[in-house]
Amino acid sequence: GEHRLQKDLIIPKGYVLRITAGANIYLENTAAIISYGPVRALGEEETPIFIQSEDGTGQGLQVLQAPVGSILRGVIFRNLRNLSKGNWQLTGAVTFYESAVEMIGCRFLDNQSEDALNIVRSTFEMTHCLIQNTSSDGFDADFCKGIIKESVFRETGNDGVDFSGSIITLEDVEMQQCGDKGVSAGEASDITLMNAQISDCNIGLASKDQSTLYLRRGLLRNCSQGMVVFQKKPEFGPAYLLVEQLTVENVDRLYQIGPGSRLQIDEKLYFE
Repeated sequence: GEHRLQKDLIIPKGYVLRITAGANIYLENTAAIISYGPVRALGEEETPIFIQSEDGTGQGLQVLQAPVGSILRGVIFRNLRNLSKGNWQLTGAVTFYESAVEMIGCRFLDNQSEDALNIVRSTFEMTHCLIQNTSSDGFDADFCKGIIKESVFRETGNDGVDFSGSIITLEDVEMQQCGDKGVSAGEASDITLMNAQISDCNIGLASKDQSTLYLRRGLLRNCSQGMVVFQKKPEFGPAYLLVEQLTVENVDRLYQIGPGSRLQIDEKLYFE
């Protein structure tokens, strides 16, 4: 049924939040769902779960240090903001902090937050998901291990996906109309991309600060810069970017390399 929350819903440790197919949850008056236990939100294709905000003040779903993994299937998050309660602020409209999660067929739409989805110090799997029309980053993963499959990141104000200190594999993904980078790897991340299409982004691929980014079978189309590889933070070292079987269409500048960093395209190595 329909549920309207005008105050925070807090799930303490020891409990599981279960949301069944067809539920429509409206977050109003800066309300948020904050769970210290796992979430089981199991929507169906014809009866998805909606977590949304009509007045644009809803502060999303925040799962913090849940002892076991959560499952989100067929959940649509729409028109949400990040958590902001006094001195406590998070960056994601949806956040999993030290909380494992599996997401299947979820959509993150029209969210006004630094990250539509932020996962921190967690393991995750993400399949058949869509992140679209968010004011800054689409998906930000910090110190995570995860797999992303058959997902799309579209119309992000900043990066499509942004990884820091993470080990991530992406397969069959698309980044479209990203205001900054389609894929950003930073802070000693190890990122593997298989079958990726990146189009209409300012920068297609970025590997920085001791990260390794590997792309096999990719398309870069209509980007101002195709690939950048560099060191940004002094506490880290140079970065590495390796691409194989790359197709390039209408890219103004194919690559830019900072001192000490390396770019390899098939068998050819480039460095500053």
